[in-house]
Amino acid sequence: MKKLVSACIFILAMAMTGNAISFAASSQASKTVKTVPAKAPSGKITPVKTKAQTALKPVQNKATPVSPARAALKAPQVPQNTAITGKPGSARANAKTASVKTAPVNKRDPVPAKKKAFAPQTAKTIKSAHRHVKRPAPVMTEPPPPPDYIYQAYAVADAATGAILEGENIDMQWPPASVTKIMFSCIILEKVYRGELRLNERVYVSKTAAGIGGTQVYLKAGESFTLEEMMRAVMIQSANDAAHAVAEHVAGSADAFVRLMNRKAAQLGMTGTVFGCVHGLPPVDGRRENLTTCRDLIRLAREALRYPKLREWTSVSRSTFRRGTTHIHSKNKLLETMPGIVDGLKTGFYRKAGYNIVATGRYGGKRILVVVLGSPTGPIRNEFAQRKLCQYLGIHQEL
Repeated sequence: MKKLVSACIFILAMAMTGNAISFAASSQASKTVKTVPAKAPSGKITPVKTKAQTALKPVQNKATPVSPARAALKAPQVPQNTAITGKPGSARANAKTASVKTAPVNKRDPVPAKKKAFAPQTAKTIKSAHRHVKRPAPVMTEPPPPPDYIYQAYAVADAATGAILEGENIDMQWPPASVTKIMFSCIILEKVYRGELRLNERVYVSKTAAGIGGTQVYLKAGESFTLEEMMRAVMIQSANDAAHAVAEHVAGSADAFVRLMNRKAAQLGMTGTVFGCVHGLPPVDGRRENLTTCRDLIRLAREALRYPKLREWTSVSRSTFRRGTTHIHSKNKLLETMPGIVDGLKTGFYRKAGYNIVATGRYGGKRILVVVLGSPTGPIRNEFAQRKLCQYLGIHQEL
């Protein structure tokens, strides 16, 4: 009987000990898993799984599937076609063996794809970027005030008598610019009427003449034209290259022709005039500047009107040169605004000289000369000269 009671007590104690061990294992199952060794019949020890180990089975994720675009955005982003080099295990991988590409994005996916890194800028992208740049509003500036003067000097004279009818600063020296070519043509026509030159003789262009700047007809070295063709280019187009070529043909050199011009000025009593070049361009290489006065230009214009050929050339507003391939036109706009009345003579301009003109018009048997020097603009010069011509020709009410 005692043995039976002792056996029951032992069994009860063993049962209580097993329950305590199971409770401790289940409370720490999330941290560690303990195995209880048990003796196998063969004498080897094999691990025995507890209830805690059985409970810790992997649970499958039954969440909502994610689109490829969102999965790509959650993953670390690496620019396409970007090579990463370096030691294995470091932040870089070998460029020869590794290249990472992002997954293509479905166009219907609402998540926008990330732009390529280091994309080269094209003209289109630069232009579109500039559209969004805020530019400052344009500043409204007032137009420059009109010039406070009309001329530096002027004179109005009767062409028949040479009497000066009106003027201001008529003896002030001023650069005439291309008005110089009136004297140039007087020298040529004087020699033609004396028989020393013929209008149909050939004038050959030198390399120096072809290189003269300013207004020109673009002569080429070795070309040749008749003297009259050259003079039409000089007096209509105001061609400086043609003037230089004619001067070399007539006098042997441009400097020799300048001496003829100064000699003629002295003969006409042009005491305030000096010439340094044949065409009227600004002085270069230490040469003298052409200077004259309104009074002297009145004397020169009266001399030029003695030659009908000169008036024929200067009354043409448009013509052609080089067998009709080059168009030439006169700078004297009074030929167009007063047709049939104004028939000469010459204009001139460079920056220091301003806008100059020697104009002549005939109406009702009366001829008037108008000289204007140093106007600030061509239109101001033309309007003033036209007003004086109309005033002294008695036709201001008719124009």
